[in-house]
Amino acid sequence: MTRLVADIGGTNARLAVARAGVVLPGSERRYANDGFAGFEDLAERYLSQIHPGPLSEIVVAVAGPVGPGTARLTNRGWTFDAEALSRRFVAPRVMLMNDLAALGQALDSLGEDGLMTICEGDATGGTQALVAGIGTGFNTSHVLYRGADARCTRAEFGHVSLPHPVATALHERFGDTAPDFATVEDCFSGRGFARVKAACGADVVEFYGQLTGLLARELRLAFMPDAGLYFAGSVARAILTGGGAGAFARAFHAPTPVPLGAPPPVRMIMDDMAALKGCASVTF
Repeated sequence: MTRLVADIGGTNARLAVARAGVVLPGSERRYANDGFAGFEDLAERYLSQIHPGPLSEIVVAVAGPVGPGTARLTNRGWTFDAEALSRRFVAPRVMLMNDLAALGQALDSLGEDGLMTICEGDATGGTQALVAGIGTGFNTSHVLYRGADARCTRAEFGHVSLPHPVATALHERFGDTAPDFATVEDCFSGRGFARVKAACGADVVEFYGQLTGLLARELRLAFMPDAGLYFAGSVARAILTGGGAGAFARAFHAPTPVPLGAPPPVRMIMDDMAALKGCASVTF
């Protein structure tokens, strides 16, 4: 069976063809969303270039809320309808999923070259992981393991109110001139990083690393990811691999209000095709 897989972010999109749960080498393509009116036009362009033959399935990871058979791209006016896609591309089965859930599905398929360890930790016996993405926007996916089976929950955590420890750190640094961030995504996104950088200056990476560590500590309390905390996205990568890891670790490893034991490992997803791998391996 031939499966079209797609990872649709707020700025860019990646598409590929998969068979037997694996992305076919050489089928991956990346496109700027600005060049297309919607996903259908983008998929038509890709298929005209690749010529994969008849499609059996389509799986699309969307950077936005996903409901039963529908999805919407948060930072762009694109909408997705599974039934309409099935008709247009003559694909009997279509699945829409959140892009962070696709990353969660991909965790077990990422080799050492696809991950970078930010903080060491013990994941032995862990049954829950968490993926947090900081890029054009912010979101999370809780990954629940039952033996070899992984199930990824849906969330829109970026629209949760900014945690008090992060707001306090901003006020301590900037006083009354602190950026007014109402939600997690306001602060932890590309535009949020730009506002912190404008206020912070040269040491923005270290300070934003501290803020990210404070957020990760709250995420640990909320989701208890004993199998590991994984970050993804261009902003997270720039901070955690660009000089902010030390400040992140100090904030993340601060004592929690309730004892949770040893902190889990924190890793950065470095594989740009990880979401496509998740779309390829997920089962209907």
